[in-house]
Amino acid sequence: MNVLVISHTYISPINRLKWQELAKQHKDVQLTVLVPNRWKTSFFDITSGDLSRDSFRHCRFISLPAYATGNELLYFYAPLKFAKLLHQVKPDIIHVEQGLHAVSYFQAIAVNTILRIKARCCFFTWVNWQPQLGFKTKIFTKIMEFFNIRGSTGAIAGNNDAKTFLTTTKSTLSVMVLPQLGVNTKLFRPALPTEIEDQKKIAYIGRITEEKGLESLVKAFVHIAAEFIDWNLVIIGAGDYEKQLIDYTLSKKLLQRIEFQPPVSHEKIATLMRTVDILVLPSIDKSDWREQFGHVLIEAMACKVCVVGSNAGEIPNVIADAGIIFQQGDELALYKALHTLITQPTLRKNLAQKGFDRVMQEYTHSVIAEKTYTFWQSLL
Repeated sequence: MNVLVISHTYISPINRLKWQELAKQHKDVQLTVLVPNRWKTSFFDITSGDLSRDSFRHCRFISLPAYATGNELLYFYAPLKFAKLLHQVKPDIIHVEQGLHAVSYFQAIAVNTILRIKARCCFFTWVNWQPQLGFKTKIFTKIMEFFNIRGSTGAIAGNNDAKTFLTTTKSTLSVMVLPQLGVNTKLFRPALPTEIEDQKKIAYIGRITEEKGLESLVKAFVHIAAEFIDWNLVIIGAGDYEKQLIDYTLSKKLLQRIEFQPPVSHEKIATLMRTVDILVLPSIDKSDWREQFGHVLIEAMACKVCVVGSNAGEIPNVIADAGIIFQQGDELALYKALHTLITQPTLRKNLAQKGFDRVMQEYTHSVIAEKTYTFWQSLL
């Protein structure tokens, strides 16, 4: 099975583990993973670097020049170099992880058709809501959708709502529900006996924006702080809602109990996670956004950290029975969940173990790789 994977996600070395696992597990797969040679973000540019360090016999990472980088929808590869690559690889499957409406997916299908390679094409999508689009954007996405759907054999949806969205409104494609990335269990692991500290710490890690529901978390913690003087809250991240939260914290004279930290690297998040007792993801559904997965949940679960999440988006499906789910935006419900876990350490420990077991069964890179391989087999 000769597979070409296309996605900017794998310009980051830590994300390449999934494909390395798949190639090691299945020697019948010859895997080529294409990334842009440069990707723009809000803060800095990422370069692909020396990809040969992560490549081996059955798994090759390569980069090509690309245009409109930084925009997942609009970016595409240098046309002649891209066509040359497809001609050389001659894939049986082209797997593009940029969504149904991506220009890079359109490019892959078009070149596949023009060169008569006859590869089966599939895509990955997170989209679990109907965005409100301007007239020009709506016309553009309709054109992309019309062409891309007809060139597709199957799709992977990152969450259950995305699958429903595809199967009920788009087509009768074969769709599997599977997150894009698993957990690096060597990096995200339970604390060793020598690393365990009695921190009594609740944490949030992620963007600090209104839809992440942090107002309900901070307000719930105000009650926790009054009742449990040795428990603290740490919020790690950045965003346009940070000042409002800090101002509220100051008004409650709790800046010594609620710590705000800037974003940190993935490696540092893993270290920090092992000092946490409870991780909270209190997201809120909006008309133009829903929680697509909540990857930080499975990272916490892999560290045997008890998780609490709202009933927004995909969160309940990720946590299942391995944590506590509360009504989104309800600070009292969140307070009760935190109170229960603080006063019942045995329950907290049992849920943390359930979360760890769930990650090992469903969300490791190895498991995600195996399910992806099964999906590819179904396309052929």
